[in-house]
Amino acid sequence: ILIDIILDNQKETGFDVAKYIREQNEKVAIVFITKTVSFAIKGYEVNALDYVLKPLSYEDLSLKLKKYIASLLQEKDILLTFKCVDCLLKVKESEIFYFDIYSQYIDIYTAKGIYKCRGKISDIEKIVSSSFARISRNCIINLKHLDEVKKDNAYINNTLLKITDNYKKSFLKSFNLYLISHVK
Repeated sequence: ILIDIILDNQKETGFDVAKYIREQNEKVAIVFITKTVSFAIKGYEVNALDYVLKPLSYEDLSLKLKKYIASLLQEKDILLTFKCVDCLLKVKESEIFYFDIYSQYIDIYTAKGIYKCRGKISDIEKIVSSSFARISRNCIINLKHLDEVKKDNAYINNTLLKITDNYKKSFLKSFNLYLISHVK
């Protein structure tokens, strides 16, 4: 979000708007636009990504926006926690190959082994990043570990996983978005 520090409304400043935005969303990137560098310190209160000094040309703004977008697309390796049948599992997203869901159980296939937890597929979909895609009623895969897609099959860590007709279209869309965001 690009916000000018000085707004036409004399009751509120761009900082006031940014504070409100932060209360609603902690993750959104905020960039202040200003004529003065002296406001920069105050930006730490709302965790601003950057300041852009006026006047600014289209080319400068375009380059800065591309830089911001690139930095935002760099995914962080999120640590997930699962209450499993025989342990409390803390695992990085990058270490998860896929989730296999059946009945009320979830098998989590990771680089360290297979873990069994209770839960629903909807619970998994809520917590994983866009690096994951659902390929069937009971399977969500980590696209980072996708070795090959052949016809209706996905191969992860030498394991064949079936892509069902109901999820093929959404899987292909997720996979294409993943590829676009990870091409350097």
